[in-house]
Amino acid sequence: RPEREFSMRALRNFNIPKIVHDDLPIFMGLIGDLFPALDVPRKRDLKFKEEVKRAALDLKLQSKDAFILKVVQLKELFEVHNSVFIVGNAGTGKSQIRKTLNRMYINHKRRSVAIDLDPKGVTNNELFGFMNPATRE
Repeated sequence: RPEREFSMRALRNFNIPKIVHDDLPIFMGLIGDLFPALDVPRKRDLKFKEEVKRAALDLKLQSKDAFILKVVQLKELFEVHNSVFIVGNAGTGKSQIRKTLNRMYINHKRRSVAIDLDPKGVTNNELFGFMNPATRE
């Protein structure tokens, strides 16, 4: 049972931040099919949420629950990835979510590096790197 709970939580928490809101019920249905009668609550870090709310207020932003959840999800993604692409329509809060997480790190004297790129300003090879098939470099 603990292995099933761990697997379910890992699949859910790893994928939910990447899923469009409209597709969330479909994804949760798939999780329910894979893990019937298993409902593992989301791990809550109330202290971290309060720190994020404080950082949002420092930036003169409203600390709505949906916004705070996105900041928490971004932090969770950074726990398993070295870099993250934040994509979405204009005006949906992408920059503010990143800035809020960055402010929270600054408040705790942690170093954070964020680089904004215009995807039209760099080639795919510059963005992702490439390997020369002849030299394997």
